Amino acid sequence: MIVAGVQAEKQGKPEDAAKFYAKALAKYPAFTPAARSLVILSSKNASAPDDQKTYDLAMKARASSPNDSELTRALGVLTYRRGDYNRAAQLLQDSSQTLSNDGEVFYFLGMSQYQMKRSQPAKLALQRAVALNVSPKYADDAKKVLLELK
Repeated sequence: MIVAGVQAEKQGKPEDAAKFYAKALAKYPAFTPAARSLVILSSKNASAPDDQKTYDLAMKARASSPNDSELTRALGVLTYRRGDYNRAAQLLQDSSQTLSNDGEVFYFLGMSQYQMKRSQPAKLALQRAVALNVSPKYADDAKKVLLELK
């Protein structure tokens, strides 16, 4: 099931991949690689269903892999979506140390800082996100916030 999930991801079919990972977890609930992959996929999909369930899964997976930067990034994004901006900023700051070329890390870090009214750190992170050619939907949001912060 994991191999099929990885293949689906490589084919650009994240929904199919998520189904394979979910099947693996249904059969083997403690199988961390499936949980990790599902959490990371879900964090990249803003319309992913059941964020609470995914968040709980992310917390369990991170407990067994606390130094996994990709998993920390995913948990940071999920935490941002929950509105816990302080915790999201901490997680995203941690993951930005090793994922220094990931524009989305800096976008969500900057937006977390912005939500907490930390203008200068928000500005720096959002500028970095834009410089790293983050996806257009995030770039537009980042540019709007940067104009506001000037």
